[in-house]
Amino acid sequence: MKPFLAGTVGILALAAGCASPLGGRDLELGAGLSAIPGAGASVSFSQRMHSGPSGRIDAIVDLTHQRVDRAVGAHGRVGNGFDQVRAGLRWRSTPDEPETWALRGGIAWLRAEGDPLLLSEPGDYGGGFLGIGYEWSLSPHLVCGPELTLQYFISEGNGDAGLVPELAWHVLWKL
Repeated sequence: MKPFLAGTVGILALAAGCASPLGGRDLELGAGLSAIPGAGASVSFSQRMHSGPSGRIDAIVDLTHQRVDRAVGAHGRVGNGFDQVRAGLRWRSTPDEPETWALRGGIAWLRAEGDPLLLSEPGDYGGGFLGIGYEWSLSPHLVCGPELTLQYFISEGNGDAGLVPELAWHVLWKL
């Protein structure tokens, strides 16, 4: 665990010192870690669509993989986790300030394996998400912060539905 933590801190320190290769205004690459409903990681990409006095709006896409507890679930299947793709919009209240609130919303697709815990059956699900986060600058080119997202999914096979919360921490590099 110590080499992983030291490597993570080293990568963040290097990224914080890097200049934005494309000017730092329009594109962002991101990475994140999540703890609920399972331990996971994500990668993201965003493109600025609009900036004005009321904030900034970005188009966002992210990919997430989460592993859930391997204990046998209520249906007798071993829980493995899920993969998801989300696409939507993010609004930031004061994007040029060192600290800002961020709201996200959009559509999502999820593939659940084993016993998916918060969903009734394994399989493919479609739905939507809403999230709120708080971001602050580590440097002029690096932003980080926590985010809480609530997702509503409907099964593509039998119509079963469920809510899936997600608690995540992300880091964004302004390209």
